[in-house]
Amino acid sequence: MTPQRRGRSDDRGAALIEFGIILPIFFGIFLGVVTTGLAFFGRLQMTSAAQEGVRVAYVGGTATQATAAATAAATGSVSLKVNGAAVAGSWTCTNLTAGQKVEVLMTRPATIRFLIANHTVTMQAKAVTRCA
Repeated sequence: MTPQRRGRSDDRGAALIEFGIILPIFFGIFLGVVTTGLAFFGRLQMTSAAQEGVRVAYVGGTATQATAAATAAATGSVSLKVNGAAVAGSWTCTNLTAGQKVEVLMTRPATIRFLIANHTVTMQAKAVTRCA
């Protein structure tokens, strides 16, 4: 008769195998959360920059100053439109009649990296106000 071992089971090392199976899944989820957070942060930066450009236009800044303010807040290309038509240079909100819509649109390419794949997307942010 063989003696029975007490306190030991036949599944020694099973926890290590299970850990090895689960770790890559958790690591992938963690990287996905971090990547998504960084993408949202970039979008928030661009939205804030567009709002800054609209604010400068609203308080009487020129189109050049509004574009410079938006670009200084976040990198990207900026277009400033009034009632759908592009404006530039010395245009100011005070030259318009009250109620006309001023829009700042920012765009920039962004590369989202997840594990071994890179995806290039175009991020956009828009802010709109009306001249007083």
